[in-house]
Amino acid sequence: MLEASQSVWQAYAQVHKNAAKWRGKKFPHYWDLCLVFGKDRANGKDAQTATDVISEINNEQQEPDDYMQGTGDGLEDIDVDAL
Repeated sequence: MLEASQSVWQAYAQVHKNAAKWRGKKFPHYWDLCLVFGKDRANGKDAQTATDVISEINNEQQEPDDYMQGTGDGLEDIDVDAL
């Protein structure tokens, strides 16, 4: 159950109109979600949403790989003098 002082709850409900119905209600699946998500939530400056990841995957699929633009063997980046 969400718990907050009356003043905090009222301020939150003014900004989030649909939240008022949740005051005093239990959330039966809270602990299940804690097991699923646990501590593994990104929240820093490099955090990505699922939409960001899908967009990145789609962009990678549309762009041809470097090795496909060359001879196709993927060896263009190898410095043979350094070997």
